[in-house]
Amino acid sequence: MSALDERREALKRRGQLPEPVRRKEATQATLDKFKGLPFDWSEGRHCVRLAHYHLRQMGRKPPTLPRIRSALAAKKALKERGWESVGEMLDSILVRIPPAMMLTGDICITPGDQGLDSVLIFVGPRKLLGWLPDGSAVVIYDAGVEDLTGAWRV
Repeated sequence: MSALDERREALKRRGQLPEPVRRKEATQATLDKFKGLPFDWSEGRHCVRLAHYHLRQMGRKPPTLPRIRSALAAKKALKERGWESVGEMLDSILVRIPPAMMLTGDICITPGDQGLDSVLIFVGPRKLLGWLPDGSAVVIYDAGVEDLTGAWRV
């Protein structure tokens, strides 16, 4: 291990990594965990679970997620907690920002299917981490801020 790597590990242990580095590492950890996995309600692999994992990687303590195995169960869980949409859920735990102000690791949403929004993670200019529209795999893909309906600072 080089001296630079040792210094980085020491800073990480003390929680003193520079903000851009911390954001990059948390986003990379999320990508490493979910990359290539298909969207699957029955296995609990969905965009809110991806965002929950990412928030934990970023050092946040999000509320415990209920077991959600279908779009209907997701809508029911939102209603039980008093939220009409995924955007309202994110509003309750994060600070909303303009999409153009996103930094690496921030969370955003786009209109999804089955009446639910899709949660994505901002990776860089015009790059978002999330499931492909067909649900086949988690990838980093191109999208503009005009495609987003909301963004939140993590």
